[in-house]
Amino acid sequence: MATSIFDEKEYQPTDNDLEQALKSSIAVWDLLFDYLRYHYGNLETEWKFYSKKAGWTLRITDSTGKNILFLSPNDNHFLVTVNMSEAVKEKVLQADISEENKAILKNAKVCITAPLLTTIKDKKDLEDIKTVLSIRDNYIKEK
Repeated sequence: MATSIFDEKEYQPTDNDLEQALKSSIAVWDLLFDYLRYHYGNLETEWKFYSKKAGWTLRITDSTGKNILFLSPNDNHFLVTVNMSEAVKEKVLQADISEENKAILKNAKVCITAPLLTTIKDKKDLEDIKTVLSIRDNYIKEK
């Protein structure tokens, strides 16, 4: 099965498809967007079909085109991928995030960046994402 519930390359998901797939998790999806708009301003979104294994993923960038994160819808939940440098990864592993997400990050296959791919089902799951984005953004500002 693909990472996303939307795995047909020929059919880009619509807003209606998204609502039907996410069910009650659409409220959490919307909360995440509220947070992102507050912290990053205008957002650009683009549905991308990276591969049959990944399915359709929503790429979210800031107004300069810098990737913020990637969202993969599923049945009543969604996956969030946040890419970060090795230095940011080490800071995140010291942060107050769930042990589950620390384990995911420790075991992540690193190419150029380390990805955190985690499941979001409800509002409490968003806190780790907010922490990771804050650490990554602060690190970039300090450089």
